[in-house]
Amino acid sequence: MNNLAVGVKALKKIIDELKSLSSVFASLKDEFNLSSKDEETLKRTVHGALKHYYLLSFQAKDAFKDVKDNTPELYLLVLALYQIRYCQKTIAPFRTIEDGIKANEDLLLSFSPEELKTKLEALASSPYKIPAEVMKDPYKYNALFFSVPEWIIRMWAEQYGDEIAMALLRATQGHKQVYVRLNHQKMTEDELLDEGVYENSQFAKDAYVYHAALPFSQTDDYKNGKAFIEDLSLQIVSESLNLAGVINAGQLFSSTGSFSASLGLRLKEQGGNLLAYYPDELTYRRGKYFYQRLSLNETKAVLCLKGEEEKVLSSSPLFDLLVIAPPSSSLGLIAKNPALLSLLKEEEMPKITSEELSLLSLGSSRLNKGGFLVYLVKTINKKEGEELVQKFVKENPEFVIETSKQIFPYDYSSDGLYYAVIRKIGK
Repeated sequence: MNNLAVGVKALKKIIDELKSLSSVFASLKDEFNLSSKDEETLKRTVHGALKHYYLLSFQAKDAFKDVKDNTPELYLLVLALYQIRYCQKTIAPFRTIEDGIKANEDLLLSFSPEELKTKLEALASSPYKIPAEVMKDPYKYNALFFSVPEWIIRMWAEQYGDEIAMALLRATQGHKQVYVRLNHQKMTEDELLDEGVYENSQFAKDAYVYHAALPFSQTDDYKNGKAFIEDLSLQIVSESLNLAGVINAGQLFSSTGSFSASLGLRLKEQGGNLLAYYPDELTYRRGKYFYQRLSLNETKAVLCLKGEEEKVLSSSPLFDLLVIAPPSSSLGLIAKNPALLSLLKEEEMPKITSEELSLLSLGSSRLNKGGFLVYLVKTINKKEGEELVQKFVKENPEFVIETSKQIFPYDYSSDGLYYAVIRKIGK
């Protein structure tokens, strides 16, 4: 099978089955015995197709009127259009069209070869022009221009105003810097800066920008636990927390482990400990090794499968501080992970917010009096952020909001997120 056919299988796994990109690429490489060159082409095409999915799917459905959403036919067109629109210097359009016809045959899709060839040739013959009727509507126009679903733009404009909505759209196109956090147990600031590839951040005292071409995960600093990747927004939140008197801490729904590691480093200095709960076996194993690499013996990874949160937490001690970082719409991560735009559906939002509120309520039952909940979601949506927290404290008067803040991606050229510190004042 050629790369377009394999790409269709990749999009089906990513969009339909919600598999992670890394696991999909690994399984397809083994299944089809892809060469390094073919693997690189597949990754570039799939990543690009997902980044521009909204725009490319609009073009595809405009040219092929019978094509439906979330079908192999649409996935093939999106992949082919990505190569035609964005890869002409490396992949000739005629080659893409030939591969598309072959993929249609191999995958037993519904296109007639003649129609597919004729329409793809027509699309390749001229640059795409946004229809005049679409340009009259600023929401529809910007949805295509930035390849962000219209409902997200309308939501941002309604919640934050047109000016911030436009700034958020521009931020989706920006390049994100690589921020790392220094592990003072293993390295001093002077030793880190002497390497010549790091730069101080003015916004967080232990945050540094990594500038070298070598991926940070391949450096000795990473391998030896001297520093670790943590987005600047998370570091700002971590440093803002008052940990005085905190001995028992936890984080529900840890993923990369960076935020729990930051807290763990601070707690270690005052004799505290932290339990980080991971939602699956893979992230649990990674978290466990991550803490070992950082020499964080007082920070422990705990497996807590989805649906078993109440059971697992009930066997844990009451916490002085508990971070609740539930799965969210992740709208603060678009620049870093544009693939999420092809996965998120407007009709799913009520379920997402309901689950977030349930997990916040669950966490509140495991807190000592005077303790703190830290609610943290990497999104830009008031219904998942400040409105949800206000609803929680209204329904639970024994809790009060100490701090509440929305960080936008353009604030620090980092991830967008919302966090609130909520203190328990009653039983």
